[in-house]
Amino acid sequence: MVFIRCERGSLCGHLDKQTVSNMCKKMCRLIIYFLMFIVIGSGCVSDYNALGVRLFNEGRFSDAFEAFEKAYKLNPESAFSLNNIGYVYEIRDEDYQKAFEFYNNALKACPKEAVGKSTNPKISQGPLEELIRENLERVWIKIMRSREEKVKI
Repeated sequence: MVFIRCERGSLCGHLDKQTVSNMCKKMCRLIIYFLMFIVIGSGCVSDYNALGVRLFNEGRFSDAFEAFEKAYKLNPESAFSLNNIGYVYEIRDEDYQKAFEFYNNALKACPKEAVGKSTNPKISQGPLEELIRENLERVWIKIMRSREEKVKI
C-alpha cells in the first residue's frame, strides 16, 4: 500500500500498486507535454515530427499520432508530417486506405530534399521522395492483398 499526500496535505488513503502505476504514467505524460511546450515553444513542425518519431519508437503510438497531428496542423503541406501520419495509420491502425491517402498527399507535397533524420539507417540522408514512394508501394500491396482475401471469402 502507498500513501499519497493530496494538495491539502492530508493522506489520501491506501492505493494499490496498479493505481500508483497508472498515476505515474499519467504524470510522466504530463511532464513530457510540459517539456515539449518549453523546448518546442515555437511550435516548430520539425520538432513535433521529431517528438512523434521518438514516441513512436517507444511504442507510444497514440502520443506519436498527436505530435504528428500538431505538426500537420501547423503546416498541412509538410511532406514529413503527411508521411508520418500515414505511417501511423499503416502500422498502428492497419488502415491501409487512409495510409495510402496520406502517403499520396506527402508525395505531392514532397520537396526534392534529403531526409534529415530517420529511424531506418537504410534511408537516413536519402531522398524523402524515395521513402514516400516505398511507403506507397508497400501499402498498395497490402491493399491489394486485403481485397484478394475478401474475394476468397
